Amino acid sequence: MTSDNPVLEFDVERGGKSLLILPIAPSKFVQLSSDGRRWHHEEKSVEELVNAMIWASAFKYVFSHRGDFDITRYKEIAERLDIAPVLETQSFQLSS
Repeated sequence: MTSDNPVLEFDVERGGKSLLILPIAPSKFVQLSSDGRRWHHEEKSVEELVNAMIWASAFKYVFSHRGDFDITRYKEIAERLDIAPVLETQSFQLSS
């Protein structure tokens, strides 16, 4: 699954471990981790959580190449785990 806002960045744990997910095809994504390890969750598969996060962060549309794709499953996971996007603004000061 992907959406009209496909890039996901989130903190996996408190203490600075972050993860960036970039879907590159309906069935493939690239995971970039601050510690270089593959992320996993105790209760859900990575694919289920990524799809739930993509659903939660979509501006308006989600896309899938599968005809039997059940979007309500990922909506329920996102709501149950309280997954919601957070808008963050970062500013930088350049010095010469």
